[in-house]
Amino acid sequence: MSDATATQTRASRGATMALLWSIVALDAFAFSLVLPLLPVFLEHEHTATWLTVLIFASFSICQFFAAPQLGRLADRFGRKRVLLLSQVGTLVGFLLLAWAPTPAWMLPSRIVDGITAGNLAIVNAVICDLHEEKDRSGAFARLNSAGAVGVMLGLGAAALFAHQSLTHLALGAAAAALVTVLLGLATPFPAARLLSEQLPLREVVGKFPTLRLPSVAVVISQLVMTMLMTVMALLLTQVMHYDARKALLVVLLGLLLGGTIQAVLAGPLEKAFGTRLAVAASVGLLALGAGLFALAVTSGLGGVYAVGAAVVVLSGGSLLLMSTATALLSQSAQVGAGLLMGINQSLTAVGQLVGPALGLLVLAAGWGWLMAVVVVVSAMALVVLIDGDANE
Repeated sequence: MSDATATQTRASRGATMALLWSIVALDAFAFSLVLPLLPVFLEHEHTATWLTVLIFASFSICQFFAAPQLGRLADRFGRKRVLLLSQVGTLVGFLLLAWAPTPAWMLPSRIVDGITAGNLAIVNAVICDLHEEKDRSGAFARLNSAGAVGVMLGLGAAALFAHQSLTHLALGAAAAALVTVLLGLATPFPAARLLSEQLPLREVVGKFPTLRLPSVAVVISQLVMTMLMTVMALLLTQVMHYDARKALLVVLLGLLLGGTIQAVLAGPLEKAFGTRLAVAASVGLLALGAGLFALAVTSGLGGVYAVGAAVVVLSGGSLLLMSTATALLSQSAQVGAGLLMGINQSLTAVGQLVGPALGLLVLAAGWGWLMAVVVVVSAMALVVLIDGDANE
């Protein structure tokens, strides 16, 4: 390959990555603009508790079943078509939400969005097409950073426009989704290895036991991250007696700096030690963050700075684990990258579904239990990693 051709290839890859980064950021922005305020609107409408739970759970449940199938479609018919299908589904979901006349009509909007929620799976499959196995953790980390930026911007916009109606907010999210569709049309996709024949999903999972280890890591990363986002601000107000604004600022800054840490560390860790040890290091960082947080709260030393530093380490470890575990999963079996990343998104849905409920239940039993759960789960994952490394 000539220098000119190599330069052109790098430029094309950079353009693709920039567009994928924008798609992930806008998806996260749209999600964070509407979803945090949805419980407020449902409570205002005196919605039954069971319906509120169903509206929120329906997205993750549908995503769990649909993501692997969307990944299969991407392996057979191409990444771009399925990504555009997913983005259009998100757009339609937000439009249905905007025009829902009653809370019950919000349920179809979340179901449509969940069934077509293959966005991240397809984007991750494109990362697999673009990068060699040893370079994927860094690429996944950059996409995680895009998601973190989108979440923070979405939460900021939600706080700024909280006085607006749900219709206006949902239309704003739909506008962001429309931009992602246009970006998807403009994105240059690399050539992918398409499969005319595919193994049944049950056979894939049974035939490739190497899927199990990264699957555990993916679930844990999402479980801890959603627990963190759900209860951390509440924890700081109840235990440290911070006001709500101060607590939210600590969490947001922790996520921002933690995202920066994982973006900086993911690639070098993988190149220096390999993907498996990079996952193990991520688990260790996660457990360290939980331990530091518990120490900062119990001792009171360092005040908000010690707590903030612990949140940075905790969120950095969780996001780093998300990146490295996804990279490890992408190497696990000789099947299509779309299917593997669809499985990854299904596992993500499990963590997102269970994490908030587990966090609130543990918090009710005492904040110490929350940190203990994080440390124990992290230690168990580390043992699984070490044991898996020894037995392979």
